[in-house]
Amino acid sequence: MQIGPCCKPQRVSSERYTFAPHWQRHSRMPAWRSAGGCVTALRVIDKKNKMAIFDQSCIDKSLPIPVGRQLHGLLSYVIAFGLIPAGERLPSVRELALAVGVAPMTVNDVYQELRGTGLIEIRPGVGAFASGAGKRDAELMALRADIALLIEKGADIGLTPIDLAAMVTTQARLQPSQELRIGLIGIFRAAALDYAAEITAMIEGPGAVEVYLIDDLQKDEAARAACSACDVVLVPIHREHEIRALLPRASVAGLRMIPSQATRSALANLDPRARVAGISHFEEHVASLKHAIREFTPHVADVRTSWIDAVDLAEVLRDRDVVIYATGAEHIIELLSEDAEHFEFRHTPDPIATGQFLAALRARDVLRRDRPDTQEEPNGIQDRSDLASGIHDARQRRRREPRDPRARRRG
Repeated sequence: MQIGPCCKPQRVSSERYTFAPHWQRHSRMPAWRSAGGCVTALRVIDKKNKMAIFDQSCIDKSLPIPVGRQLHGLLSYVIAFGLIPAGERLPSVRELALAVGVAPMTVNDVYQELRGTGLIEIRPGVGAFASGAGKRDAELMALRADIALLIEKGADIGLTPIDLAAMVTTQARLQPSQELRIGLIGIFRAAALDYAAEITAMIEGPGAVEVYLIDDLQKDEAARAACSACDVVLVPIHREHEIRALLPRASVAGLRMIPSQATRSALANLDPRARVAGISHFEEHVASLKHAIREFTPHVADVRTSWIDAVDLAEVLRDRDVVIYATGAEHIIELLSEDAEHFEFRHTPDPIATGQFLAALRARDVLRRDRPDTQEEPNGIQDRSDLASGIHDARQRRRREPRDPRARRRG
């Protein structure tokens, strides 16, 4: 559906979803118009207002990049960066094809690729969902069962829950800490080193972060062996499936990234009249870069995106007031005039999720030294929710130890 400049607001309902103009969603004037002068920004929402997926106007059919590739990059971004929460339902193949204006086969191929990378799960007869649905709740229930059993054992010897909490806190603080060895996998060395420095500052106690590049791991067996020997290997969520296959013996966890504070501030301070260009390093991320820019620049109407190897890159840059380049595309600065404003769209590890994960990792290290008979399993951290919750160990302990059936009922 396209809405021309003179058209009245429209809402077209399907059986399950409602398609609405982008400007109705955000309660502001249309933020972007295609080359044909039509507002193509749509949102997809559940009739019960339980779903808001993404802004399809980021798909630019005027680019020589296949729409399917743009859609794959956009969905990968919004899922990996948590803009679609784990367990959230995605539109059906037919509904998304209608919204974007492509053949259903194109959307089906994209969904199958996302399923192959572990970003979505497809439930026959039900639909497609962002991965991780229900896993955290199940693990929390398992942890509650462990806590209930601990409280029961404490009560048997006259300890209150407050006494137990004090004992756990004291033991965690007094235990001699061993150095945590964390592997961080990145794409670009300079950015990965910056991420490593930020993660190192979050580690409580001794620890070190070693940086590995994906290209090096793919070519060098020694690098793969060294990386696999780390206590845990952190990797951007959208590359997690790939790294699990590359390092089958490593304990791999998805690292959630967010736009840095400097990036968010620079975007928010843009002049509403500015003509903005967003330049991606990878062509499949052109749509996701536009989506990321527009999330923080609702006041800017003119946003155009391209990638570093586009044949018309110089033309795209020529009439732009501000150029925002993705990490890895820094060399385009050489193509800009001296007075052109430019800055990098830089991401940073989510400090809350990463801090919680590192604290859980330290606690796991204490438990492992208290029980030296336990063995780590390959790819021990199983899903993206572990990065925020650190509950994986509770599930493993439940598998290894006999449990009182009464504790499960009480949990």
